[in-house]
Amino acid sequence: MDFFEVQDLARRKSRLLVVYFALAVIGIILAVYGAYILIAELVGLGLDEQGTGLGWWQPEAFLWVAGGTFALVVVSSLGKIRSLRSGGGQVARLLGGRQVDPATTDPLERRLLNVVEEMAIAAGMRVPDVYLLPDEGGINAFAAGYSPDDAAVAFTRGCLVNLTRDELQGVVAHEFSHILNGDMRLNIRLMGLIFGILVIAILGQIVLRSVGRASLYAGGGRRGKGAAVVVVILLMAFALMVIGYIGVFFSRLIQSAISRQREFLADAAAVQFTRNPDGIAGALKKIGGLSSGSSLRNPHAAEAGHLFFANGLSGFWMNLFATHPPLDRRIGAIDPSFDGRFPKVTPAAMVQDRAPPPGTARGFGGGPGAGATTGPPPIRPELVVTGIGMLGAAQMTAARLILSRVPEELHQAAHRPETARLVIFALLQEENAEDHQRQRELLARVLPAADLTALERFDAAVRQAPSEVRLPLIDLCLGSLRQLGETAAAAFKRQIEDTIQANGQVSLFQFAARKIIHRHLQPPSAHQRRGTVQYYGVGTLGEEIGFLLSVVAGAAGRTGAAVDHAFQAGAGRLPELRRSLRRLPQNELKGEHFEEVLEHLDLAALPVKRRILEACAHAAASDGRIAQDEAELLRAVAAALDCPLPPFGRTAA
Repeated sequence: MDFFEVQDLARRKSRLLVVYFALAVIGIILAVYGAYILIAELVGLGLDEQGTGLGWWQPEAFLWVAGGTFALVVVSSLGKIRSLRSGGGQVARLLGGRQVDPATTDPLERRLLNVVEEMAIAAGMRVPDVYLLPDEGGINAFAAGYSPDDAAVAFTRGCLVNLTRDELQGVVAHEFSHILNGDMRLNIRLMGLIFGILVIAILGQIVLRSVGRASLYAGGGRRGKGAAVVVVILLMAFALMVIGYIGVFFSRLIQSAISRQREFLADAAAVQFTRNPDGIAGALKKIGGLSSGSSLRNPHAAEAGHLFFANGLSGFWMNLFATHPPLDRRIGAIDPSFDGRFPKVTPAAMVQDRAPPPGTARGFGGGPGAGATTGPPPIRPELVVTGIGMLGAAQMTAARLILSRVPEELHQAAHRPETARLVIFALLQEENAEDHQRQRELLARVLPAADLTALERFDAAVRQAPSEVRLPLIDLCLGSLRQLGETAAAAFKRQIEDTIQANGQVSLFQFAARKIIHRHLQPPSAHQRRGTVQYYGVGTLGEEIGFLLSVVAGAAGRTGAAVDHAFQAGAGRLPELRRSLRRLPQNELKGEHFEEVLEHLDLAALPVKRRILEACAHAAASDGRIAQDEAELLRAVAAALDCPLPPFGRTAA
């Protein structure tokens, strides 16, 4: 099952959740209405002028109850979902988390960040924000967010202290599978559903306390119908509490049923990603052997229980509402030789992290392109697309190799906002001396002298490094750059634009870098405003696809017949458009129009995006190879369509 299939499966589960939610709301409305009629009859408010009952069906009362209940549950749920869509960090902070400083020198935190960075580079996605739950001694973790664009991963202190690097990597891989499989969106909606139903119980509590206290202060002096109204209100408040908590009970069962199978899939994915079943199996065994297990003490743990790596609740209710399969079953699925005995847990030994992989060098000193091979191997374009959103041994090896090739000075600078900006400027510098000088003069107007000196060093380091580390280095910088406030980020993006436009032209790498930076430095509100699916076929997107294929065909310095051949290779993947697709000349391929084209294509359904990316890959590989510029362009296009593209070609060979 590939990225597009698992994303589609997650969407089908989301639609199923909507059905469950609708049934839950209908059930709550009927229960509240039934409670109102029963209570009114008991206290005599349900009698007509002749003293006979009005019956169970009272249309006006039903409309009031249905409208009020529906508004309360739905508005509360949507409000909760909206607040959680502001980014995965919102959920992490709700559970007592603090963001780990990308420049941290704490060895445990540094090791965690290195593992997360490695996994993100392998997946071809931005490095998610990393949070630590410092007050939680159990071994647990979760991924939260509405999409990979705003994802965050969080880990308990117990994870850092008790797990080896391999075990920690297994847990990180498990959480990345939830990000790549579209589980996070479903998790956010589950939290919204539970909160909306819980509000019914909370309202009942508030009314019960308020009216009860007011009646007590009034000395109980009300008589007749007034007293009956007070009794109805108190009984209704109690009924709302009962109905609300019963609704929460069943919604927890829904939460558990949806979550359990996904945990088996995430465990299997973690083994596939790391090729090391002992890693995640060892982490699960340590949960069983640790006195605090995986439980969390935060009062919001139950609300977010389905997010966790392992059960976050303890006691009787943990088994009843378990969102995860039993530990022995999860371990047995990974390690069939497991005998059911859990080891005694002692804190794992710490070693200095970020050692380069065996056989690779640290940094470069041999001039531009040092360490490069004679060229990338032939590329099968269909493998480019099937690799989207997937992780495996090849991608993990490529990620380790890429990170080992990033000069140490640049790697350290990428973890601080003030120097990460300078690394980006260094990456965008032109090779041509005249253009380079023009860029430097522009930056001298906005940067202090000390920053210009540092920029010179970073520029030299970038020129020493191989070209395939450029986009991954941007991914490393994004974690620090997201710490900039909206005003500072907006100013930074303007400076990027000025730097790129210094010579009036935009290279493929500069376009790719700008697209990725702008997308991932958007405020959370921008991600919330992204449009819904509008195109379910390629038939109405001929103009946009023609523009995109023209750009890809003209990449890597192709000219003349080679451009036509590349364009036709891509167009051939879309036979229904073959007659209508037109290759545009170079002078019509304006950068601002390219931005509009990508925004338009992002409104297509996932199967349509898949076909578009397949066409682009065939155009790029029309000569049997995908050059570095083409790889970076494909990465930018895939990122714009919300499809993370892992490293491939030379580094993944």
